[in-house]
Amino acid sequence: MRKLEAGVVFSEVDTNPLKYIKVLFYVLTPFSFLIAIPGVVKPITQLFKSPKSIKQDNDLQERACLSGIILIYIVFFSLNSRLTERWILPIIPIFIIYSANSFVQIILSNRYRTYAKIIGFFLLLLPNVICTFSLMKQLNMGKPRVRAYLWLTDYLNKPENSNLKILMYTNKGYRDPFGNIKNCNLEKFNVYETRGAGNVFPKNPMEYDIVVSYSYMERNYKNKYVENKYPEYSKAWKNYENTLKDPYKFFLLNKFETTKLDLLRIPEIYIYQKVK
Repeated sequence: MRKLEAGVVFSEVDTNPLKYIKVLFYVLTPFSFLIAIPGVVKPITQLFKSPKSIKQDNDLQERACLSGIILIYIVFFSLNSRLTERWILPIIPIFIIYSANSFVQIILSNRYRTYAKIIGFFLLLLPNVICTFSLMKQLNMGKPRVRAYLWLTDYLNKPENSNLKILMYTNKGYRDPFGNIKNCNLEKFNVYETRGAGNVFPKNPMEYDIVVSYSYMERNYKNKYVENKYPEYSKAWKNYENTLKDPYKFFLLNKFETTKLDLLRIPEIYIYQKVK
């Protein structure tokens, strides 16, 4: 398992050295991230300017330790070609502490006028209010996968649809509820390079009456790493996608989406039916 997780995951390949900075910018909200930066950087600069001061200043020791943890985390994981957002969860609370401290200093400082403080307050509060209501809406909508499963089950209960052959590639494996549907060929999308993901080619969708697809699937074959190292694999999956979107071969029977602001990163489900 350790070897598996340490290898390349096709859906999470990202060679951008600033990828985790972008994640922090998104997760913390832009204003919170920006006002936290001075708090993160200041202890490090103080330490370089006056190394002896750390022995006399306990507060500086604590702040330098927290800043050091942040820098080590970001540098270490940025050197990896994999983007996994959960890896930076341990440093989120530290950023929030620095952000809160900076905001209190802005409110108490006489350098900023009242209207500037009010604007700062709304910049800090507004994204959190938007995200809260968006998350509530997303949770109330239910998971697209479950909604799609229930709808397709009802659709297949009609006598004229009972014998339709179904193909679905899933990122959930055999825990996916679609595995309970009769005549459904449920295939787990292999994303681990150490398990030979680059040698797993799609089945011919034309052999099936209904094909179920999910968003984010293209991440597995539409990235530079995979396109350069496994060109045939990438080409085959792109052709598979193009076949589904060809109006002379398939049409979109139904789709199950989530909110535009997808805070939970829930895959949306698309159900295609072959043109007769």
